[in-house]
Amino acid sequence: MDWITRKQVKKAASEGLESALKSSQLHWKQLSTATIDELMQLLKDDADKHRSVVMSSYCALCEIDEINCGKCIAAKPDSSLSIDCCNELWQKTVEAWNHTMIADGTFTKRAKDIYDFLMNLKT
Repeated sequence: MDWITRKQVKKAASEGLESALKSSQLHWKQLSTATIDELMQLLKDDADKHRSVVMSSYCALCEIDEINCGKCIAAKPDSSLSIDCCNELWQKTVEAWNHTMIADGTFTKRAKDIYDFLMNLKT
């Protein structure tokens, strides 16, 4: 897979909210549709490079608000959405970023939950 890069995330954030949301949607779409082998390789690459693609540095929404969650549209969803991205979805997904939960499909399901959530946000 041609994974989104930090450079692309920063560029999207610098272009504004709509671009940042699209970047975040793409990132989580990639994570939710990747094969187990692709995710395992990405997890290994993360460990080798001392980084993590599931952390805020790969979220253009976090980048645009300088990780000020109180200002983020994902942390203040409209009244039709009953969940909060960072507090309910993202933390569970980070917990699943390990060999066991990738292999059993838990990570993919949780990444898909974030992707679906982001697809319902409006800028």
